[in-house]
Amino acid sequence: MTFGQKSFTPTPPDKGSFPLDHEGHCKKEMLRYMLCMRANKNDNSSCRLQTKAYLNCRMDNNLMAKEDWSKLGLVCNKMSDNLLKSLLSNSETSLDDGDVRRRKRVLIGCTGSVAAIKTAIIGSDLLRQDVDVRIVLTESARNFFRRDDFEPREQVFTDRDEWGMWKGRGDP
Repeated sequence: MTFGQKSFTPTPPDKGSFPLDHEGHCKKEMLRYMLCMRANKNDNSSCRLQTKAYLNCRMDNNLMAKEDWSKLGLVCNKMSDNLLKSLLSNSETSLDDGDVRRRKRVLIGCTGSVAAIKTAIIGSDLLRQDVDVRIVLTESARNFFRRDDFEPREQVFTDRDEWGMWKGRGDP
């Protein structure tokens, strides 16, 4: 510390806050939880087993302080633990082995440069590889294309489309 400089004392994070999982230790559990939330319209009471698995993983990897399950609103008993293990082992195969097939998605942003001419070609090549393609064109980029340059399965959006779809917070 130099003269005139204020001293800095680090403080631990507040209870309830925990570090990010930079190394992805609990990524599978987090994805299962998020998929469950999406499938149940963000009703977390339907995703209690996934919640418990995710928090358990975070505690096991020291990403959060170990807490009693009752304090977290998750009662721990032998039956729920066995059910949790069996459900997670069954769902592990569906996530890892591709039972739930997920197409790759590509969003192409295109500005008004001459290179924009290649956008339609790139989009159709990606479609042949079974990729979900969406293209966003600026007004300047539209000068390089006709609508029939794109295949019908390619979804092409412009600024006008974005503002036409938007009505309020939470809209696409």
